[in-house]
Amino acid sequence: PLPSQMALGATWNPELSTQVGAVVGRELSAVGINVLLGPNLDVFDQPNIDAVGGIAVDAFGGDPFWVGQLGRAYISGVHTGSGGRVATVARHFPGQGNTDRLPEEEVATIQRSQAEIRRIALPPFLSVTRQPSSVLQRSGDPGATDMLMTSHMRYSGLQGAGRVVPLGLAPELRTILQQEGFSAWRDQGGVIVSNSLGAPAIRRFYGDSAPDFYNRRVALDAFLAGNDLLFLDDFSLDGRWDTQKANIKETIGFFQDRYNNDPDFASQVDAAVRRILRLKLGL
Repeated sequence: PLPSQMALGATWNPELSTQVGAVVGRELSAVGINVLLGPNLDVFDQPNIDAVGGIAVDAFGGDPFWVGQLGRAYISGVHTGSGGRVATVARHFPGQGNTDRLPEEEVATIQRSQAEIRRIALPPFLSVTRQPSSVLQRSGDPGATDMLMTSHMRYSGLQGAGRVVPLGLAPELRTILQQEGFSAWRDQGGVIVSNSLGAPAIRRFYGDSAPDFYNRRVALDAFLAGNDLLFLDDFSLDGRWDTQKANIKETIGFFQDRYNNDPDFASQVDAAVRRILRLKLGL
């Protein structure tokens, strides 16, 4: 058994984080897995953990600087332990560490100002995207992540108030990536991954308004927002595998038709595919 991120955070020791990351990278590579959905870079500072205690176990802590340092150390360990054959996905951009409910169950709103997000939530993600990763470039940074996973939260400081779309599915995602210092990392091959598009919170958010178009709409919104890879997990409103399979096939067909008839959409698909292929070649 390996220590949780919370346990590693309690040591304040990046070297231990690197050692654990190396074990994870080595073990995943040994069984042929080449993507780790982690580490979590949320800065957890929610004082009332009764409803979200499990989230805290998956966080390095509540200090932005140390979450970034331990995250970099863990990512470096995964890369070196796997011999550069396992990519990391830092979660959950731009940070959801002060949510007061389980993100998978309900789309919550992070009540932080833009200044607070820049001071608390974003620094760990910036620390792992200053340079391209050692997978994407041979001379790259082993402590840099290969991918970022977006959050299903809404952010009042970035999106305003009201029933806005979760950030990972909203047009504002592109703007934030550009304005907050992630453009260079992205231009050099950094890949953006959606959170689960079948999470109960998202199924309720979209299914209530467009049940007949749920799967196509949520996938299209996620892609147009700026996600290169779409995570089609539990991808149905009824939870049945045969429905999920049908929805996945239908969504792929929907994307194919749009690709053939919409040059702007096709250009965005091509750019995403180039980033994905570059990462695969690096691995």
